[in-house]
Amino acid sequence: MERTGIKTILFLLAFVAQSHAEVKPDSTVFPTHAVYEITQESEISYAIDLKILLAFQTTISGKTSDIKGEITLLPEPASDSVEKKQPVTGELFVAAGTFRSGVGRRDADIREILQSAKYPQIIFSISGIESGPDVKFSRLSGAMVVKGVLDFKGKKKEIALPVQATPKGDKLLVDGKLELKLSDFGITPPTFGYFLGRTSDNITLTLHLVAENKKAGFFSTSL
Repeated sequence: MERTGIKTILFLLAFVAQSHAEVKPDSTVFPTHAVYEITQESEISYAIDLKILLAFQTTISGKTSDIKGEITLLPEPASDSVEKKQPVTGELFVAAGTFRSGVGRRDADIREILQSAKYPQIIFSISGIESGPDVKFSRLSGAMVVKGVLDFKGKKKEIALPVQATPKGDKLLVDGKLELKLSDFGITPPTFGYFLGRTSDNITLTLHLVAENKKAGFFSTSL
C-alpha cells in the first residue's frame, strides 16, 4: 500500500513537471508573402499600324528589356480582420528611351515623341486584382485582370491589364497584352517619312515578365 502511494505521488510530480516544461517551438517554415523582382529576361514590345500615302498599311514594332520593379504577393489577413486587402501590389519601371525597332532613325523619332529625356520612365503602379477565379493570397496562377495606374509621358490613367500568370519554381511568369490610345496620354499619332506615313492612334503593348522570388516572404516560428 505504501509503495502504491509513492508511485502515485511520483506520477503526479512527473505530470506537473511535464505540463510546465518549456515547449520548443516548431521550426517549420511557413510562407507569408512573396516578393518577386523583375529580371532581365523580361520584355515589353509595342506594335502600331502605319499607313503610307493613305493606301499601303504596315505595322511597326519595337521592344525593350530595360524593365525594373517588383511584384508583391501579400499574406491573407486574419479571418476576423475587417481590413480589406488586395493580394497583389507592385511597380514596374520601363525605360522609355530604350525601345529598339531595328531602324535607328525611327527609334530616335520615338524617343523624341515620348520626350524620353524629360519623362525617362513609363511606370505602372499595381493596385490589385480586378478579377480572376484562381487568384489567392500568396499565390498567383491562371488568367486574371490586374488593375493599376499607368504613368506614360507624365499623364496618369487607370488601366485594367489582362494577364496570364504562371508560377515556375522560384519564378513567376506574367504575360499580357494591352491596347491604348496615344491621344489619351497627350501624344499625337506620329508621322514618318517626311509626313508620307502616319500611325494609328491605337498602340498595342505586349509584355512578358519573368520575376524571381527574393525569398523575403518566409519566416521561421523558431525565431
